[in-house]
Amino acid sequence: MRTRALLVSAVSGLLACGGGGGASPEDQLRRAVIEFNGHVVIMKNTFDFTDHRDVASVVREQDGVVGATPFAFAEGVIHFRGKSEAMAVKGIAVDDTPVGRRITPPGVLAGYRPPARPADDEPIDFSSAEEPRAAPVHVVMGAKLARELGVQIGDVVDLVIPAPPDPVTWKQDAPPLRHQLRVVGTIEILEYEQRMALATFEAVQAMLGQGDRAMGVEVRIADERAAARVAGALRERLGPRYTVLDWCELNRDALRCKLEP
Repeated sequence: MRTRALLVSAVSGLLACGGGGGASPEDQLRRAVIEFNGHVVIMKNTFDFTDHRDVASVVREQDGVVGATPFAFAEGVIHFRGKSEAMAVKGIAVDDTPVGRRITPPGVLAGYRPPARPADDEPIDFSSAEEPRAAPVHVVMGAKLARELGVQIGDVVDLVIPAPPDPVTWKQDAPPLRHQLRVVGTIEILEYEQRMALATFEAVQAMLGQGDRAMGVEVRIADERAAARVAGALRERLGPRYTVLDWCELNRDALRCKLEP
């Protein structure tokens, strides 16, 4: 599943900055994995995850769960002053996820609302050299990538992403989507930050232009050691249309871990 591959790649090199004093690299990685993706991740086995709000509501009723929020990804290539880099923009509930609380300056994305998109019946010429009409989307960029590209807070970079596939046919015939991103902050996540930026969940939804869809739902629980048990209970509760992975399952290749069911 492409979604799982993306999530695993997003944490396989992730180490929390300055974390834990004498903590081992594996402990740092484990903490960063949980901070970045939550204790449990829920994905739908179809492209059309429009019921994510209902799923999150059901998840919050499960014993041990302390939070459930949707997320989305937009993958593409950013361009800035002649330099280009592959990058994924993750849309998160900024005020309700641990990684959102590590953004510098604090709260810079809080309350942000994405720019309005052109009307659905208004044609867009993506081959045009003209600047996109919508205002730039606010993002927080990995600090290392920002330094390598020479991006300063306040700068605007271009992002080109492949158009999402049609939810019915899965064909990807539409031209790529082009957006401007205004860098309003940075975040230190060391190795993986060179390929990641953060935005609000609603901003990434607007960039993809596919309505109220999510890639998945991140779940936080009171006791990380109970993640396998909670994930199992959620599988039974949600049924076969959904894939439910605890943090250990999601990162088994990177972490030597085993959770009791």
